[in-house]
Amino acid sequence: MKTIIIDGITYKLVPVDGKTTQGATQLATLESGKFNIGGTFKVVKNWGYRNFDNKDGTTGSVLNLLIGDDSGTVKLVLWGNLAEKAQDTPEGASITITKCYSKDGQERVDGTRYVELHSGKNSEVSVVWT
Repeated sequence: MKTIIIDGITYKLVPVDGKTTQGATQLATLESGKFNIGGTFKVVKNWGYRNFDNKDGTTGSVLNLLIGDDSGTVKLVLWGNLAEKAQDTPEGASITITKCYSKDGQERVDGTRYVELHSGKNSEVSVVWT
């Protein structure tokens, strides 16, 4: 399993390799293209909240988090109201997500891609501050 180092801490990444176990709930077993994903995970890194301009002139918002469990870590991308709601989530907090979906992340310099979780219009999020 590949790792990344952020602020001197090494994190396991979940590769998109098709070698995952169907129906399992651990992050290391996620496959791209799945829906209705949920669970409670630790926030490993908060990469920050930002606003952006949509093509239609409206303003959107996004929050990128690295979340983990005993099996590994994945990037969680929260959009809109969920991003705003969870923007101040500290590292070490627990976050519960429901009705999210998985997809391939952006291609990295070395050509690899990793599974990401994204919120959708029916997703929910709650944060337990520690």
